[in-house]
Amino acid sequence: LVGWHRVPLREVLADATGLPVVLEKDTTSAAVGELWTRRESADDSFVFVYLGTGIGAALARDGEAVPGSTHNIGEIGHIIVDPDGPSCSCGSRGCVEVVCTPQAIVEQAERSGVFGDDRQASDVAAVHERFSRLCERAAEGDEAAVGVLRQAAAHITVLTAALTNMLDVDRVVFGGPFWARLADVYLREIPARLDRASATRAVRTLPVDGTVVGDDVGAVGAGCVVLDSVLSPRASDLLLDS
Repeated sequence: LVGWHRVPLREVLADATGLPVVLEKDTTSAAVGELWTRRESADDSFVFVYLGTGIGAALARDGEAVPGSTHNIGEIGHIIVDPDGPSCSCGSRGCVEVVCTPQAIVEQAERSGVFGDDRQASDVAAVHERFSRLCERAAEGDEAAVGVLRQAAAHITVLTAALTNMLDVDRVVFGGPFWARLADVYLREIPARLDRASATRAVRTLPVDGTVVGDDVGAVGAGCVVLDSVLSPRASDLLLDS
């Protein structure tokens, strides 16, 4: 946020409410929500790819979400998924931020003539509306719309493969407020593409699924983060401060 720098938000909220406050990233919260809602084995590990206005990722390892040293794990916006793609503000081309986000997908649909006009949707409401229309047209069998979403799935697979090859997890989970509209196409396209790109394809397949929590996985996960901070036993909590 403009003008914000090192604001002690947790402490401010705790002082204002008189209650303990937990501060966590939305993508990590989503992973915690998934862990609490769909219980797998104790050593469960997965990458959670969060599809919102932006694209983020979270990591769960041994049944726990991994927050990172500064609680900022999963900043994947500048991983290159299309070297010939649009220019990015970072100076590279084809980053996740300019290829995989809903706005980027809508812009590609506009360039492909899906909407029959040359209006460039840029504000949040316009992108949201056009993105929904694009997915509806794809569901109805519009070849141009399906083509745009298939290309988007190919790009997100490049990202997902980079994450899973590096992190060596057991499965992939997709979620976030834009996931439901993409689920049909993405779940048809991504598993086979990911298998071909997987470094461990000779010994296993990587299951790919959508979150069981629904569109509000980030909000539900935030509630789970509070419960997790209070109720989940951790060996590190038993260690005495030096």
